[in-house]
Amino acid sequence: MKVQPHERRITNIKLASQEDLNILRELVEMAEDAYPGIGAWWNKIKSGFKDGTRQGLLISNLSREVVGGTVIKVGASAKICSMRIVEGARRKRYGQQLWDATVDHIRKLGYSRCHFTMPGDIWVQGWFASQPGVERIGHLTPKTFRRNDIEEIVCDP
Repeated sequence: MKVQPHERRITNIKLASQEDLNILRELVEMAEDAYPGIGAWWNKIKSGFKDGTRQGLLISNLSREVVGGTVIKVGASAKICSMRIVEGARRKRYGQQLWDATVDHIRKLGYSRCHFTMPGDIWVQGWFASQPGVERIGHLTPKTFRRNDIEEIVCDP
């Protein structure tokens, strides 16, 4: 079998340490235009990285530059709170790799399911809907998180 170019890409995905939190914060705050007040949200939840109720994953390219990250809430259930790939790294499979690593991490923590919300326009594009076990379970009205868009509530087993 011939290996496709994207299958050769080796990335580094790691659990974010306390020293990585500024990088993770910068990734989260890149969404300020779509999610007004997300910086305030970060300030509210950042203590969770110390008490264990929040965890983060970072993905780096071959040059060891961080190109994306995820914030996960753990507790009675698991929730993917934020997932971001920087603009210049999109459509290069980093999102797929980060998604897979995030779901694997959540399963290793002992959760059989997690939930998350996503912009309705991303759900409509179809990639998430095509993932095994991912299902849309509802939606939030505009302005709950995003300025004018419906936010879909999604669950992954």
